[in-house]
Amino acid sequence: MRKNVEDSSDAITYQNPVLLNGKVIPGKRKLIIEVLETLKKNIDTSANGRNKRVGHMTQEKRRSVMISMVSDLNHLGFNISSMNNLREKHIFGLVELMIKKGQKPSTIQNKLSVLRIYCSWIGKCGMVRSPEYYVTDATLVKRVTATNTDKSWDNKNIDHLIESVSKKDPIVGLQLKLCNQFGLRRLEAIMLKPRISDEGAHLHVRAGTKGGRPRMVPIATDQQRSLLEEAKRLADPKSELICRPGKTLKQAINRFKYVLRYCCITRAGEGVTAHGLRHGYVHHRYQARTGGGKLPIKGGWP
Repeated sequence: MRKNVEDSSDAITYQNPVLLNGKVIPGKRKLIIEVLETLKKNIDTSANGRNKRVGHMTQEKRRSVMISMVSDLNHLGFNISSMNNLREKHIFGLVELMIKKGQKPSTIQNKLSVLRIYCSWIGKCGMVRSPEYYVTDATLVKRVTATNTDKSWDNKNIDHLIESVSKKDPIVGLQLKLCNQFGLRRLEAIMLKPRISDEGAHLHVRAGTKGGRPRMVPIATDQQRSLLEEAKRLADPKSELICRPGKTLKQAINRFKYVLRYCCITRAGEGVTAHGLRHGYVHHRYQARTGGGKLPIKGGWP
């Protein structure tokens, strides 16, 4: 389901005008080619500098962020012919533009992190500072890690909402059930290979995890075991994935989003998102391990 990022980079590099996912990218062609070639050259370098190939999702994210920054520099009127000419004033301009666009602090931090990694590759270590350095109001770029609102589905009729999704699309409904029973993220559920991931007492979650870090999820209930067996039956025999044959990863993600919007499972609709099922799973695990204790967001002690 994943496209080959290396191949797609080659296709982008030598087209005129430069294209990204079929769209024309504004900016200097020479500068964009330089960025793409640098990214390709460092494909085997992780964020901590180790000689380790990063995942396809990380490659795609780095490429998308850097190309958008080249476009933004062009939009801001900065006439630089090479990223070696990047200066502090350019970064100030980029951050200001991100804030004007209404981008979240987490988005700004992630983009600066990608730019920081890129600058380290071209001999500009220390060029990109912390987000707070570029603003007068630190709240504009400060990520809030502790939520003060309950994002779980505990106050909703979970079975009814998931059933409405299953009626619209059984595959997406099954993926949502996996999010609920195993605390999976959306991408983890879409990319799960149930027959391969089932290790008896645990579900080995590998693909789609944050940072590419695998984890073991306990299979502790009959309901979890039953759902996993259902997932195995519906999984595609060839790809082992719970998806429609021939669909790309992007198409599977878009289908998931569409079906949930159709069933009003959005913040504007039912007031919840698919990720809220993961919040609920964490709370139930916490209750089980503490003998009924509650998380602070549920009224428990911090």
